[in-house]
Amino acid sequence: MTEVLTIAQIGRHGFDHMDGWGWIPAVVGLVFLAALIGLVVWFITSIVRKPVVTASTASPIMSQAAALLDERYAKGEIERDEYLQRKEDLRA
Repeated sequence: MTEVLTIAQIGRHGFDHMDGWGWIPAVVGLVFLAALIGLVVWFITSIVRKPVVTASTASPIMSQAAALLDERYAKGEIERDEYLQRKEDLRA
């Protein structure tokens, strides 16, 4: 004979709280949510952050421009103030 259980009877027969697995989906959900929030924060900061250009990370074009500027100053084509200003502009 097939027995039909009501909601109140199900609790008494051990079908409540997903048979003791109730905490696992909660933990997995929290870890997933934390990872998702971390990924969004990382993505936004990587878009917003301006890359820092140093001598070691400067592009070859910037290095060529600096070399050309040094050469023009050495030849006397530009004055010291103009040289220093342009050198600063290349760093920015």
